[in-house]
Amino acid sequence: GVRQAVAVGCPDDRVGERVAAVVVADPGLDVEACRRWFADQGVARFRTPELVVHVEAIPLLGLGKPDRNALRSRVAALAAADPASSESGSTSSRGPADLPSAELTTKGTERSGSR
Repeated sequence: GVRQAVAVGCPDDRVGERVAAVVVADPGLDVEACRRWFADQGVARFRTPELVVHVEAIPLLGLGKPDRNALRSRVAALAAADPASSESGSTSSRGPADLPSAELTTKGTERSGSR
């Protein structure tokens, strides 16, 4: 299941920006599984993430809120390194080494997979 998730914008040359989900989740979660979950909740497909990035922990700011700037930068760097992932909607599965260790933290939670 999903333990934490944060949605951020991922730069896209064609449409300007696409939705990316940065998740702390079981390895089986991919873009299609994510879209199926949203569809089951009644969310239109165009509003669902087009990229899923797995991390060990969501970086947090001093007040416990997700560091969206760090996440956006990381997602943009991953998309630039693998442009096919943001264009095709395929999953980008990443581990803890993809975020600098200074940004890793295990304090608090942002949002679980259920509402």
